[in-house]
Amino acid sequence: MINISPYRSTSFKGVSNPQTPSTMTSIFYINDVHGQTGKMESIATAAQSFDTFVKKNPKIDSLKLAAGDILIGEDPQINKAAAAFLNFIGLNATTLGNHEFDIFATKLSDVIKDVKYKVLGTNINFHKELPLEQKMLRSYIQEVNGQKYGIIGLQPLDLIEAMRLPECVDGISVDTEKKTLAEVQDEVNKLINQGVNKVIVLSHTGHEFDKTLAQRVSGIDVILGGHTHELLDGVESGKNLFYSPAGEPVVLTMAGKDGNYFGVLNLEFDNNGKIVRVQNNIGKTKDYSRNLTLQTINNTILGASEVVGELKYAPDPPENLACENPYADFTTDAMRAELGTDIALLQGGNMRGGLRKGKITERDIQSITPFRNRMVKYILTEDKLVEALKWGAESLKHNEGKPGYLQVSGLRYTVNTDGQLLNAIFIDKKGKYKKINVNNPDRTKTYTVALDDMCATNVLYPSLRQPKENFVEYYDFDKDKLVADYIRKLNGKPFEIKTDGRIKIVKS
Repeated sequence: MINISPYRSTSFKGVSNPQTPSTMTSIFYINDVHGQTGKMESIATAAQSFDTFVKKNPKIDSLKLAAGDILIGEDPQINKAAAAFLNFIGLNATTLGNHEFDIFATKLSDVIKDVKYKVLGTNINFHKELPLEQKMLRSYIQEVNGQKYGIIGLQPLDLIEAMRLPECVDGISVDTEKKTLAEVQDEVNKLINQGVNKVIVLSHTGHEFDKTLAQRVSGIDVILGGHTHELLDGVESGKNLFYSPAGEPVVLTMAGKDGNYFGVLNLEFDNNGKIVRVQNNIGKTKDYSRNLTLQTINNTILGASEVVGELKYAPDPPENLACENPYADFTTDAMRAELGTDIALLQGGNMRGGLRKGKITERDIQSITPFRNRMVKYILTEDKLVEALKWGAESLKHNEGKPGYLQVSGLRYTVNTDGQLLNAIFIDKKGKYKKINVNNPDRTKTYTVALDDMCATNVLYPSLRQPKENFVEYYDFDKDKLVADYIRKLNGKPFEIKTDGRIKIVKS
């Protein structure tokens, strides 16, 4: 069961426990689910558990809210399933993150045109007459048991820069930090003038900006965050408890990424709408069974999913990009084997989940890398390969650790905690090891490489970028097809997913 009681008493500066009747509120929240349909089925079960508690406690106001990136990628069916999931759990409102726009703004409006929940955005501007503009609200008032909750939505300040294809957000812009702060204050003031004294912001701007927002804008009580994937359990001053310019407490939340977690935030407000007690709980999605009704809905939208194999061991996916990812090991091995290349490369951030042991379907595999990129085969020189390995290692010292270590097959390499590449070894198709001189790589030595077009054309790893005319092959499928075919060739033999030490990290 979800742990949503009792409330934990918290001492707030300038706020005493009320002697008059107060308002009790519970918020079920999610963020950055990234199109993980299997995990949505488990989150739906958790949401029903939340509903059961609320029905037994009718004096508690309940809300279900999302802070963006529930949808992901260009596949319209996956996004329709994600929108259906939000309808199914009875979501009240969501903001839009950067990945909602992967499908292009024009197509996104078709996906969400009939949804029952509110779609919010205060700091987004539409330069053209896009249907999406008609669907989005700057804010709205949700009434529960006679209480008014003002809810505001924010898009990421780096929305345009975060897009793989700039044309996805053609006709759209997002306001600067300074203007966003001013707009939110204006929107809060409008809500207060309508009799609202409890304000919630659904923010897909990242934790650092959320902290600034909490301390620069008066009238906000809660900021449900996303975008930077922090896992904020509990309530701690200076981490996710701050005070507004008016000296009022502001609570921040964020439930990690990839649908691995959800949150329940319990609040007690005094008659003036000030938080006097709070409890923030994080739940693990894997602790809940998949909702059978939502499974049926997903099968209707996505089609039945074929079982391709039996998984006998499956670790939890790593929480960061500074490590070897077992699911990336398995995926890159499939890429290399199925496309017959010397090596395979994968950006760690492309991995968005894991698997549960047991029967594995095509849809389960798709959920690991849900972006729906296209596979590429090209020729890469050794010096460019080494440069990419170094770039990934060095990224851990800046830019929030992005893009992270380059995940590989056909290679082994070692980095230290200062972000230096110490050595690298190429493993040929016969299993023979050949050392690469990382300090003076061979500019004439070449390798055939399997990777996706995101990695091959984007700025994530500059040395891997190549124009399309340099591609040896450009395929119309993504990694999930290669992984499924790779598993099928096991002919029903149970398999494992685990690391093998191909990326080693040593202390400096």
